[in-house]
Amino acid sequence: MLLQPSARLGPLTQQRSGVTAARGLNASPALRPPLRPNRGAGRARTSPSRSPPTTACLALWGRGGKGGAQERREEEEREGDSADGDWADEEEGEAADDAPYELSPAEEVAAEKAAYSGHQSGVAEAEEEEALAEGEEWEEEGEGGEEEVGAAATAAAATPTRGVRPPGAEQAAPSPASSTMPAALRVGGTGFAALAALAGVVLAARAFTSKALPRLRAVLETRSLARDASARLDGFADELRTGPAVDLAAKNLGDEGTAYVAFALAFNSRTHTLDLASNGIGPAGAGPLCEALLKNEGLATLSLAGNSLGDDGAAAIASVLAASGAAAGQGGGGGGRAGGRRGGIRRLNLSNNAIGDVGAALLAAALAGNASLESLDLSGNAIDVDGATAVADALTGGGGGGGGEGAEAGSSGLKRLNLGGNYLGPAGAAALAAALATNTTLTSLRVRANELGDEGVSVLADALREREGRGDAPPLAVFDVGENGVTPAGCEALAALAKRARSLTDLNLDGNDVGDAGAAALGAALADHPSLQALDAGGNGIGPDGAASLAGALARLPSLETLELGRNPIGVGGVTALAAAAKHAASMRTLKLGWCKVGSGPGAAAAADLLLAAPSLATLDLRGNKLEAAGAAALGRALRGCGHEALVEVDLSYNEIKDEGACALAQALKANPASAPRELRVNANYIGKFGQVALLEALDMVYEMAGREIVITF
Repeated sequence: MLLQPSARLGPLTQQRSGVTAARGLNASPALRPPLRPNRGAGRARTSPSRSPPTTACLALWGRGGKGGAQERREEEEREGDSADGDWADEEEGEAADDAPYELSPAEEVAAEKAAYSGHQSGVAEAEEEEALAEGEEWEEEGEGGEEEVGAAATAAAATPTRGVRPPGAEQAAPSPASSTMPAALRVGGTGFAALAALAGVVLAARAFTSKALPRLRAVLETRSLARDASARLDGFADELRTGPAVDLAAKNLGDEGTAYVAFALAFNSRTHTLDLASNGIGPAGAGPLCEALLKNEGLATLSLAGNSLGDDGAAAIASVLAASGAAAGQGGGGGGRAGGRRGGIRRLNLSNNAIGDVGAALLAAALAGNASLESLDLSGNAIDVDGATAVADALTGGGGGGGGEGAEAGSSGLKRLNLGGNYLGPAGAAALAAALATNTTLTSLRVRANELGDEGVSVLADALREREGRGDAPPLAVFDVGENGVTPAGCEALAALAKRARSLTDLNLDGNDVGDAGAAALGAALADHPSLQALDAGGNGIGPDGAASLAGALARLPSLETLELGRNPIGVGGVTALAAAAKHAASMRTLKLGWCKVGSGPGAAAAADLLLAAPSLATLDLRGNKLEAAGAAALGRALRGCGHEALVEVDLSYNEIKDEGACALAQALKANPASAPRELRVNANYIGKFGQVALLEALDMVYEMAGREIVITF
């Protein structure tokens, strides 16, 4: 008969670490021998619930062949599984591997008795071991390694395969580490490689995000900005090509943008006014601009204020002026050496361009033979005595007509010259005064903020006064000597000039220190002046007495339109005097009394009377006078009774007005919507939400009742 192996293969171990070896089919594939039925008839699959075979039974199995075990081991090695051990040596005769071993009746009886006795003693232990083994997993490598390896080796050595027992001594089964380690290493290596690849991708993405992506974005933004800038410049060029007066101030053109749009000026006879102020134009941009100007046929007014031309840029502009002078010398025709330039620029603004003495000298040389330029603004530069002397030399000579022999002889047609904000000093003023003795064209001279002092101002005033007596010179219209440190002594010379220059329309001595004495001298000189339209005496330390002197002249100035007395402590007495004279100043439209210490009591009442008395007053500046609520209420009463519609602007900023004063002003606007000012400034006060709402409601009511749109600035 065929021997059926016992269900439990291998001896049971008493150690808990050997539970895996006692599991049979539940053990790891590396330790569990695969149990396949023998190809012989009647061979059955082993059951995991039986006890392991005894020694006697194993001895009987040892008679079998070895070829089946070798074939199975080679097959498992080809499939990558670990073998349970070398059970037999390599031998010949593999043809009988599958033949079952036939037992004699005596051997069969002995084997069954031995198997039964071993089964009775091992069943309880096997069941206990299986109960403990349920749910457990492999311990980490190294925990109980020696004991598990020994138990697994014993179980593997005692387990038959297909009824074949290896001959000779028992061989140790391979350890779990040797069977499972290659697979674990392969899995670990694969996982590590995947993690490394993922980390590489992440690092590459971060590198792209931190370095390449910003560069790419910058390139795209640069290209986009370039397209936008090109379209923007094309729009400017189209406007310059077709518009008569083009304002390109503060467009951030720079040198490149200026060169881009400058070509639109060439052969352009339509545009007569161009403003390129505050565009960051330097010498590099001035070159292409001047090349286009040489071919321009109609530009009369050019402003380059607030750029960075310097002396090099001034040289380029001087070349244009020289070409215009040459064309005028030939009769003003197109073509010729001027490259088609006709007429030439008549008004040129080069203020705040860092032009020094060298640039001023170049401009002066071109100016000497140019009869077309009428107005030149060189204020806010760095012109010193040498530059002032060069400009003064250009002003000498007679005749300001249209070129001809006079132009070639060095004459200039300049009528308005602004040298304010430079460094002329008394020496520069003396050079200009010498030129004025023979000049026959200049009607406006502005030299404010040049540190002239009484000496420089007196020299200029005396020269202009003597010039007024000549019949070949036009009368002086504008004289600006503000911020030059003039005292009452210098103001005496100004008073003498004002008394002589009866065509004077604008006298500015702002920011000096003439005081009450100087104001009194001016008031006496200006009485009955027929032409004076604007007088600026702000910031001169004039008190109530000086204001009273000027107020006395105010009633006798029929042409005066603008009076600036701000930043003078005229107080209540000065405002009261001005209010009394205002009723006789029929032409006065602008009165500026900011920071004059008016106050909220009688001074505010006097200001209200002034508002009612001046029939043509359009602008009243009362900033910084601490009017408060009482002053606002007084002005509100004046606005209620104001019967003329000429009022345009009332400035009550910096007056500590609160909601109460704002409501008083709002009620006044509602009560007299027809005479409400076009603009009411109440910013920099203490007006809260309640006062703002009241004023906004008044604004809406004025529009509904009188159709008058007003602006309120908080």
